[in-house]
Amino acid sequence: MTGIDLVNGIVGAVCGMVVAILFQQPLQDAWFRLRRRFATRVRSLTYREDGSPLST
Repeated sequence: MTGIDLVNGIVGAVCGMVVAILFQQPLQDAWFRLRRRFATRVRSLTYREDGSPLST
């Protein structure tokens, strides 16, 4: 490994850590909101309007 490869590796690692720190929480929040919406829709499909569960 030459010096420039080492510098490129270090710069890439630092940039990756900065991006991960900046975007981790917003991406995690969006993922949990998406999962919650999906679960709510699936649950609403499995119940009838009168509140009783669908029987199979």
